[in-house]
Amino acid sequence: MNVPTQYPPVMDGLLYATIDMGAVKDALQRGWIVAMVSETMPVQHPNCGSLSMLLPPFPVLEAYSNQQPQMARAIYLEYLNSIELDQTISKVLGCLRNFKRVLLYIEPDPNKEFHILDTIAEFMLNVFGLRIGMYNHPDMPAGIFASPMTNFNIADCLFRNGAISKEEYAFMIPPECVPSNASCALLLQSINFGMGSIEEVLKVTCQLLHEIRQTVTTGRQSPVMIINDKDIAQQKAQIDSIVQNSKTIYGDQDKPI
Repeated sequence: MNVPTQYPPVMDGLLYATIDMGAVKDALQRGWIVAMVSETMPVQHPNCGSLSMLLPPFPVLEAYSNQQPQMARAIYLEYLNSIELDQTISKVLGCLRNFKRVLLYIEPDPNKEFHILDTIAEFMLNVFGLRIGMYNHPDMPAGIFASPMTNFNIADCLFRNGAISKEEYAFMIPPECVPSNASCALLLQSINFGMGSIEEVLKVTCQLLHEIRQTVTTGRQSPVMIINDKDIAQQKAQIDSIVQNSKTIYGDQDKPI
């Protein structure tokens, strides 16, 4: 069930987990999306896919083998929060947004040895406000704890990975938040805007989001929304460079305009 929150969430999908293969088959029969956080794919089904990228990398395994659990957990959390995992995380969020119920399957032995589920659960709760529930355990329900920061993180992750449109992004991101560098670059592809200072980019981007909201609400298009196809082609290489080199990740620009 959804946990009541004073701040409205940007999506209502719920994330569950299990170490029981029987639960996987049951969830698929109920129409859920199942993500196998495993090196193998023992189940073949249209609604079942692999998320092996979420498994802990070698430095985490090494730290656990050296009896350094705190270091291992810190390394694992940093890995989950890295640009390398950004697109994978966006797939999870996209499934939650579109299909409402997602189940993560983790093999019991690796989970016990490397605390995979606990670490993923800590990351999803702290960054996105998503509490992972245990499948078929009513005493451990899934939930959503929305805040401006978590809503920003969800919206920005989805948008910078191409999972939502700029119009959807404009209404999902809290108005008081500034888009990440990567999202700013993507938004500027849709308008006739040359390269400028960081301050100019942020100002124009925030104004563009405001204009998008106004356009969708009123149906009247602002001059700032005029698309210049020729300029887009010329600017694409520069914009792509900004996106690829951006160090922004999960709300590090979550500040008032």
